[in-house]
Amino acid sequence: MQAEILRKKIVFSRQKLNEYRKNQMNFSRALFALRALTALIISLGLVPLSIADSMPPQKVRIGVLAKRGEQVARVKWQAMADYLTVASSKRQFEIVPLDFDEIPPVVHNGLIDFVIVNSAIYVGLSVDYGVRRILTMKNRVANNQSASMFGSVVFVRADNKEVNGWQDLNGKRLAAVHETSLGGWILGRHAIEKGGGDIDGLDLLTFSGTHDQVVKDVLAGRVDAGVVRTDTLERMAEESQLDLAAIRVINRRNREAFHCC
Repeated sequence: MQAEILRKKIVFSRQKLNEYRKNQMNFSRALFALRALTALIISLGLVPLSIADSMPPQKVRIGVLAKRGEQVARVKWQAMADYLTVASSKRQFEIVPLDFDEIPPVVHNGLIDFVIVNSAIYVGLSVDYGVRRILTMKNRVANNQSASMFGSVVFVRADNKEVNGWQDLNGKRLAAVHETSLGGWILGRHAIEKGGGDIDGLDLLTFSGTHDQVVKDVLAGRVDAGVVRTDTLERMAEESQLDLAAIRVINRRNREAFHCC
């Protein structure tokens, strides 16, 4: 009799143990499913409405090449940021003006979410940091026309009678925007060298940092000639910052695609 009672106790204990193990497995599976669901919600940015409504808007930083200076960049792009903020109520878009030297380290360190730059800088960012283009831009130029192309303009003061062609730049002082400025140096240098000018023969080559500063340096007589992007002179004239009669373009070519110099 005692042996029979003992056997039943052992069988009963095993049943309890199996039930305990089964419950533990069900609990572990439920816990795993809960963790997986939580990870999915976080990865997809899905937040319960009651929580989302109380969360501050997510900041989205748009870096822009301040080729004419920080103030001009903010005036030009702030309306776009405001529109995007209104259109996306859960995000707040912010314009971050950047000069030519600031763009690579800012992109490298992930301090901005989007960047607006010229085509030459984009190619460098694509190769070095894997940046991908999502939009290209048509530029609004004079008389509300748009252009998908731009070039360089090399100019002097109107009273400069010594520089009339590319070869006349030899021994002179030249200002450009930056080494990576497509319109403010790269294309201009190509035109000068193709036309017989000698960059190494310049008395001085200086980079002024912005297109506006190049124009100011030429007008002030600090340099003999300057290189800026097409449409820069017209924009400054529209803003009453430049009298076009005060400057003269070297080897002027009217390009319909540029709708300017």
